[in-house]
Amino acid sequence: MYRANAEFDPKSPEAKAVQRGLNVLAEIFPDKTPELERFNVISMYCVVAELLRQYVCEQVKPLLRSWFLAFRGSTQRSGIQIGG
Repeated sequence: MYRANAEFDPKSPEAKAVQRGLNVLAEIFPDKTPELERFNVISMYCVVAELLRQYVCEQVKPLLRSWFLAFRGSTQRSGIQIGG
């Protein structure tokens, strides 16, 4: 994997976009959140990345944490198994 991407530039626009998405996730979930497991971090990152791409992230950022926690709570109460 590293050899195939040896020319990856950490200062490239793509790398900066990934870092920006991760920073937003860190803002939304500043504390350890047990509901945010490895398998759904990727999904949340994809949501955040798309919101950033559409320039609407600032408007919905305050709602994302409560939406995600409510969603995970409802799936856990209904017995739906998600991920790992």
